[in-house]
Amino acid sequence: MEDRPKILVVEDDDQVRSFLGAVLDKKGYQYRLASNAKEATEHLKNDFIDLVLCDIMMPDESGLHLCPDGNYPG
Repeated sequence: MEDRPKILVVEDDDQVRSFLGAVLDKKGYQYRLASNAKEATEHLKNDFIDLVLCDIMMPDESGLHLCPDGNYPG
């Protein structure tokens, strides 16, 4: 069983997403990358994620809509 935290990075900018993935890899974290809210939702449905690092301003949907408690403006 894997005990390292699994982090989901949701970022539409390819360079930023790749950079964050490289940093997490170097530090030994498990991680998944998503380029939009749709991909992020699939990861959240199909995998146990400990932490989500999410861009708020994405072209398809606000990253705030991925927050399950709904405590966001708008």
